[in-house]
Amino acid sequence: MKSILKYVYGIIILSIIALSLSVYTVDETQWAVVTQFGKPVKTVSEAGLYFKAPAPLQQVNYFDKRTYVIRSQPIQFLLKENKPIIMSSFIAWKINDPLLFFEVMGFDKNAPSKLEDMVNSYIGNELGSYLLNQLINIDKSKVKIEEIENKIRTLTSKEAEEKYGIKIVKVGFIRVSYPAIVTKAVYTRMKTERETEAKKLRSLGEEEAQGIKIEANKKAKDIISKAKKEAIIITGKADAKSMEIYGETYDKSREYFDFIKSIDTYRKILKNRTTLILSTDSKLFKYLEGDINE
Repeated sequence: MKSILKYVYGIIILSIIALSLSVYTVDETQWAVVTQFGKPVKTVSEAGLYFKAPAPLQQVNYFDKRTYVIRSQPIQFLLKENKPIIMSSFIAWKINDPLLFFEVMGFDKNAPSKLEDMVNSYIGNELGSYLLNQLINIDKSKVKIEEIENKIRTLTSKEAEEKYGIKIVKVGFIRVSYPAIVTKAVYTRMKTERETEAKKLRSLGEEEAQGIKIEANKKAKDIISKAKKEAIIITGKADAKSMEIYGETYDKSREYFDFIKSIDTYRKILKNRTTLILSTDSKLFKYLEGDINE
């Protein structure tokens, strides 16, 4: 009886071991490629619990579905005018066809170097069609970096999907710089562009200032003209009012005004040692007569 129990226990243990070697799980972030003696026989893309033949008959190879990012080292390229430029880039990619990827790459760690070489090759080809001022420029509308990135992503993604089962999500430039040999030329060009822009702004400012000055002069003339017109009107009204007051007062005190007027005339014509010959009928003699009689 004991021997039978041992036999049963042995079978159960072996069954558990065999089952553990035959069961595998795939989560949401993984692809799984099942191989039999090294050759792929099944691809699993959905998360869940699966069965296979026990190892070493069949093995499960896992690949991450999520996006990988590669950062390249700075590399020197040549532009259209044969000027060197130093650029470093990044590549965002993910596995699109796990079976093809496994057959070509084998493992994830083999992909970065192949992708980096491929992308750098396309970058070199594309940059040969662009000028330096299309990469570095104070005028953002003239910079074509985004255009270059999109072209490279389109070209590399197509080749990567066909050859490696990889989808290129994004290609971008992390840094753009230039070697010392072109530094002076770049600074000279940038200085010229800035001076041209400054001249343009100064010209616009002078033109605007001239317009403001002309408009101000025009307004000043209008204000002065209106002020003079109002002054003439006010002066006229004042003179008329003065004459009216003078006339009314004169009518009331005519004798007084004649006296004042005569005194004013004496003051103007009688100086030191002045001889004045007047008729006794003269109005001027009227106020001198009293002095003579005395």
